[in-house]
Order: sequence, then structure tokens, then C-alpha cells
Amino acid sequence: VYHVLILFSIIYPGPCVPQNVSASVSCSSNIASVIWGSSQGAELYTVTASSANGLSANCTSTSTSCDLLTLTCGQSYTITVKAKGSNCSSGNSAPVQVQAVPCTPNNVLPTVDCATNALVVSWTPGAGGQYYTATLQDSNGLSTTCQSTGSQCNVTGLRCGQLYHVNVTASDDLCSSPPSPTVNTNSVPCAASFIRAVLDCQLGTATVSWQYGAGAQGYAVSALAPVNNRASCTSNSSITHCELSNLQCGNEYTVNVQNLGYTCNASAQMTGSLITGPCVPQHLTAQYSPSTALLSWDVTKGGANFTAEAVSLEGLTVTCETSNTHCTFPDLGCGQIYNVSVTAHNSVCRDTVTSDPIKTEPCPPQNVKASLNCATHSATVSWEPSQLAVGYVAFLEGRNGHSTSCRTNHTYCSLFDLTCGTVYYVRVRAIGEVFNSSDSIGVNMTSG
Repeated sequence: VYHVLILFSIIYPGPCVPQNVSASVSCSSNIASVIWGSSQGAELYTVTASSANGLSANCTSTSTSCDLLTLTCGQSYTITVKAKGSNCSSGNSAPVQVQAVPCTPNNVLPTVDCATNALVVSWTPGAGGQYYTATLQDSNGLSTTCQSTGSQCNVTGLRCGQLYHVNVTASDDLCSSPPSPTVNTNSVPCAASFIRAVLDCQLGTATVSWQYGAGAQGYAVSALAPVNNRASCTSNSSITHCELSNLQCGNEYTVNVQNLGYTCNASAQMTGSLITGPCVPQHLTAQYSPSTALLSWDVTKGGANFTAEAVSLEGLTVTCETSNTHCTFPDLGCGQIYNVSVTAHNSVCRDTVTSDPIKTEPCPPQNVKASLNCATHSATVSWEPSQLAVGYVAFLEGRNGHSTSCRTNHTYCSLFDLTCGTVYYVRVRAIGEVFNSSDSIGVNMTSG
């Protein structure tokens, strides 16, 4: 009797290779979502992503989709899906390609061109970036951009006095990177406006004022004259005026206000000039001849017109206006001491110089009287004193041709040896320090 054992073996085929694999990357999260068709006999699916330089990411799923969470930015990945059954695994699916989101650029550096108020933004490119966008937002929230396929781009026409917030993103055909960390930079400050200068004639200083320019951290004011004379002053950002000192007389200064920024400055020039007062006339001299004085002085820098004035101790005043360097005082009163000054004028100020006083000649003596002494054939002549006289001379002139005189420091003198019976004409002259008076009114006297 034979016993026959018959064995039965059931063979289960492995799962099929997944088909219809597709993948897409979320630009906001850099997560790749992979989907595929269901494979008969599959209990689990494994998704593998690998890059050319050895980076990889994977995920597993019991359904027909899976998210790859750890993609590295800027990398291109090849993705395959493998199905796993209870005993066997399928082969890899046909590969598909995905591109991770570009990497964020770094080392962003904004540089302001002070001359043109343009901004050059540079950066280190991020992997996967095909082009780059720099975004600038100013203090008012207004934005502008520039783009480049390289590592820098230029923005022109910046608004003055603004703080710009700058970031850069990298982009490819599908996605853009997160923006780089924001870097701040300041544009050129706005130039000062409504510049004016007010001169203090007494102190010889000028106060310069202006209207605030946005973005200024301080101000530097300069005044330059044609002969390279320079004056300057500074102020901080909260003070929009400063005082120029050491200004020279007789000059026209060009005034410039420079707004000092963080990296750049902005200059503005005052309309017109700062005109200083005239210089003091030099070498004033007075030449006097009876009743007339001639004043002269050097050419005076900045002096457009001159006023010469002579004022006596008694308040008598004589003036002369001229644009020349000399002036004449006619008809000065006798017996006076005149204080003389010359004032130089221009459109803003005046300056005065004085000379030594002018002493005019004495006035002719007044109230001349002559008394005769017949017994001695002599006469005594008297008169009132003349201001500024240092002496007197009395003259007697006889009709017979006999003449005599006497000199004295007093207001009288005696004359002797007169000719009898002769009519004498008597006059007196006052002697001055330089010039003498004209003769007094004469009186007649007859000798005994």
C-alpha cells in the first residue's frame, strides 16, 4: 500500500510598481506633495527624494499621497515611489523632478551714491535663484523695487531724508524665497531751504537761519568771500540757526548751509550775498585855511557813500555828502573848535572815524575903543577878547602917513609918539595858533 503526500503552495505576486506619480512644491512652505496611483497588493508606500549632491528626504504612507517635509532650499530632487506588500516590494516608480524653493540671499548690503541719491543693493546669491528682487520701503511706507539676475541692482530717484528698509528675495520660474533680513539705510538728507542771513552791524556777526531739511543730523554753515576769507558755524539737528563771527568788513559772502546726514550731506546756497558793513575810513586828514576845511581819506572797502560832519563845541554843524574820498566844509565859523568825523555807508551798515579837531582862526576883535592922552602924545586901545586868540596887534595909521602898532597878550595896549593934529585910523587883529583873524572894524582918533 502506498501513501502519497501531495503538497500545495500558494504564490502571492508582489505589488505593482506605482504609476502616475506627480509631485509639486509649496512655495510658502517648501514642502513637496507627492501623489500616485494605487498599486494592487500594496500595504505601504515609500517616497524617496534625492539630489545630485547627495541630499535626500523621504516619507511613507498607506495612502496614495505623501509630503516631503525636509527639502533643502535651492536643490533639484529626483523623486521615486516604491510599493511594499506583505512579503515583497515593488521596484521604483518612474522618477519625477521637483525644484525646492530658492534659498534666501544673504549678506545684503545697501550703499547710497551721495552724488546721485541712488541706491546700489548687493547680496550673496542664494542657491536655486534665477533672478533677484530688492524691495525698498521708505519712512512713509512707499515701496520700490529693482531686479537683477546677478548679485546687485540699482534704484534711482530715492526721496531725500528717508529711512529705507531693504530686503532681497530670490526667485525661479515657480517660487520665491523668503525675504532676507531687513537692512536699514538712509538716503541723502533734504537740503535746507529759506536760508537768510541777518547782520549785526555793531558786533560784526551774522545770524544765519534756514528751514529744517528732513534727514539732517546736524548743520554746517560756511560763508566765503572772493578773497578766500572764510567764516563758519555749526548746529545740531534741532537748531536751525547759527552765528557767523570773524566776518571781515567790506565783503560780500556766499553763504552755504550743508545738511549733515548719516552717510551723505546735502548743500544749499543762500540766494544773494551776505554783505558786511564798510570798513572804517583810514588816514583821515583835515586841511584848513580860513573859513574852509578840506577833508580827505583813503579809498574804503565796502563804502558806497560817505557823510563828513563837523560839529563845534557850541553845536554848530556842517555836513557834506559824497561818494568820493574828499569833502569840503566852506564857511566855518571863526573862533570855533570843530570835531570832525567821516562815516562810510553801504546798504546794510555804517562805520565812523574821527580826526583831530579843527581850530578855526579867531574872530575879529569887537568893540575897539581908542582913548587919547594929549599930554603924553599917546593912546590906549582896548577891545573885547576873541575866542582862540593867543595875542593881538593894534594898528594906528595916520593920514599923514605915520603908522605905528603894538602887540599884546591882553585886550589893550598903548601907543606912543603920536603926531600932533593927525587923524589916526585904529584897527585890531587877533593872532591865532595858525591863522589870524581879519581886522576889526576901524575907529578914527585925532591926536592933540
